Amino acid sequence: MKKLILILIVVIFSAGLFYSCNEAPANTDAVRMKLEDIEIDPGFTWFSLTYNDYIVEADVMTQIRNKYDPQAHKIIVFAKPSCSCEGDHKYFPRFMKILDSAGIDENHYEIYSTREITNKHPYMSVYKLNHLPEFVVMKNGLPVYSILDSLNYYAAQGINYPKYLEEFLFEAMKK
Repeated sequence: MKKLILILIVVIFSAGLFYSCNEAPANTDAVRMKLEDIEIDPGFTWFSLTYNDYIVEADVMTQIRNKYDPQAHKIIVFAKPSCSCEGDHKYFPRFMKILDSAGIDENHYEIYSTREITNKHPYMSVYKLNHLPEFVVMKNGLPVYSILDSLNYYAAQGINYPKYLEEFLFEAMKK
């Protein structure tokens, strides 16, 4: 009986996992999405939980608001649909919460869902993706700061500052 229950649990879990993954044929182009699309897309079922759990650094939010120039800055977000929020994927919902908390209007950032760094995207002529997710701050139409490239650089160097994604966004706004 216990064996039957265990098998049933595994089957139900597996069915849920397969249902939550987007098994559509791979598209070679990044797809622009709105935040409300992300929240209901099967490839981002984990998004809301991580978004809601993340607590932003209020002091840094004030600094970002003061430095952010909607006439000059635009933020480009590339995210990969997946079955879980493991590894770097957790940065995507956290970053979106930072943008919302900083009061950055959805008209001043673009979100692209892409499966691979080699997929075509509208900014290929000025920016090459190195990993997913990726958050690029543009100023006057040109990329000036890659938040996760910077985060990875600091981590590789064993440097503890900045500690939060918010601090990286603030650094980008100073460029």
